[in-house]
Amino acid sequence: MHVPDGVVPLWLQLTFLAVTGVMLVIAYRKVSSRFDDRLVPFMGVLAAIIFAAQLVNFPIPPFSSGHLVGSTMLAVMVNPWVAMLIMALVLFVQALFGDGGILTYGMNAFNMAILSVVVGYAIAVIIFRSSSRYLSKEKSVLLSTGIASFIATVGAALVLGFELYTVPGFSSGALLAITGIHAIIGVGEAILTVVILGYFVKANPKLVSFLGEDGTRVPAEEEAEKEVGLTEDEQRSWLARQTVPVLLTSIAVVAFLILSGLASGNPDGFEWALFIFAGVAEPEAAFEGVFAFLEESPLVDVLTGTIGILAVLGLGYLLFKFATRKKD
Repeated sequence: MHVPDGVVPLWLQLTFLAVTGVMLVIAYRKVSSRFDDRLVPFMGVLAAIIFAAQLVNFPIPPFSSGHLVGSTMLAVMVNPWVAMLIMALVLFVQALFGDGGILTYGMNAFNMAILSVVVGYAIAVIIFRSSSRYLSKEKSVLLSTGIASFIATVGAALVLGFELYTVPGFSSGALLAITGIHAIIGVGEAILTVVILGYFVKANPKLVSFLGEDGTRVPAEEEAEKEVGLTEDEQRSWLARQTVPVLLTSIAVVAFLILSGLASGNPDGFEWALFIFAGVAEPEAAFEGVFAFLEESPLVDVLTGTIGILAVLGLGYLLFKFATRKKD
């Protein structure tokens, strides 16, 4: 779903850059005003996990592939405003690595960091509040997030399809194709979402906002002790016990999938629908990423992926540290 430069007209790219910019400024201010700064390291870890998960495409036989987006999962875990910033950061680093364009960053961020977050979160809240009457909160959060992530994935693909009507040669058939292929990708999104979210629910359910006292918000700083239950010592202990193992596991899984050949090399759903099904000419990218000078190989993919994971971890930490710094 990462649209490269040169596909859609410039006016649409600039429009989405403006709209997305405004939304991210609002998200930043929301985070700055009420987010608990003791959770800052956790945000860096989440950003790194999402980046790692998006590095590997799972196959959709025989012609396409897909990967986790993670927007709904993040919204449920932390809250929509925080999720927007994390997703925007991940997509920005991906654009620097050549996955998605620079000018189309606004469009990609709107589809995956704003629209998917808002839609996924709203649907998850509705399903969670209904299902928690009959199931435990832990089961309800997994059920609601899995279903919501599927719907958000298909919905974002449908919106992307309408955006692509600005591309000559894109037809109603292509719209159905891109939506249909993402319905299949959405199943993979739901499964991966439940698996990853399930880990955090089991490891420390108090870090998932839906499992707080009111079930749908990340705690404000003054209520952190009551709802999250993390003292400064406990936060440091969690970081020591969880951060390094989670990151090393993410890198190891990505490396294994790439080096073993299990990661799919097929075009993703967007590329298949636009360039193969619709027959639109693929643009020659003016910017192919900061590592474009390296020859493509599985080892290079692992190396650059590891650099990306660590970069997103550091940038995520700095972003939320700056956003939650104490004001005089």
